[in-house]
Amino acid sequence: MTVVATDIAGSPLKFVDDLDIDSRGGIWFSDASQRFDYTEVALDFFEGSRTGRLLRYDPGTDSIQVMIEGLFFANGVTLGPNEDYVLVNETGMGRVHRLWISGDKAGQRDIFVDELPGTPDNIRFDGVDTFWIAMPSLRASIDLLAGLPRLRALLSFLPVALLEAAAQPASFVVAVNLEGEVVHNLQDQNNPFHYITGVTPCGDTLYLGSLQTVAIGALPAP
Repeated sequence: MTVVATDIAGSPLKFVDDLDIDSRGGIWFSDASQRFDYTEVALDFFEGSRTGRLLRYDPGTDSIQVMIEGLFFANGVTLGPNEDYVLVNETGMGRVHRLWISGDKAGQRDIFVDELPGTPDNIRFDGVDTFWIAMPSLRASIDLLAGLPRLRALLSFLPVALLEAAAQPASFVVAVNLEGEVVHNLQDQNNPFHYITGVTPCGDTLYLGSLQTVAIGALPAP
């Protein structure tokens, strides 16, 4: 095992989250927050620091470049078809950003998916025409406190475990096509396998990961 990155410009990476690797060996990865680490996830949402970033590690130069910054909890990362672009989930805003990395639009950014009803965690490309997005919880509790900064400040003094328990867990994953349009919306109101953080398509099966279960979920792909 080799450690390739622990800091950027001397500043420690606090919350490296997800990654994808391009054909040149470049590692595209998210740094969810520069303020809080894995044990303080809820605090980043209460503060809304918007310090998340999309980064790229270049093995040739052994260096890291900031590709997108100012994200409200940067999360899942995946490369698109032919590596024309890379997507990164902005969990706190319920949307997916796209950065074009080749062709006439190289260097340009846009919003690939917006106004998702849940908190997008990880995202995976099926290699053909579909991106799968896991949403572990609903947005209602986040949106309710969005315009109440003083209340958020007071609540941030509560134990982190208590704050995380206030989230609304869901059994919720969606799939979008290459235009960012929802083509599958999979939900289970009984939440038997909930707080889904990752959906990985493999053949005719979707494999599900969760932070709050001790098993991997398997679901027939629609």
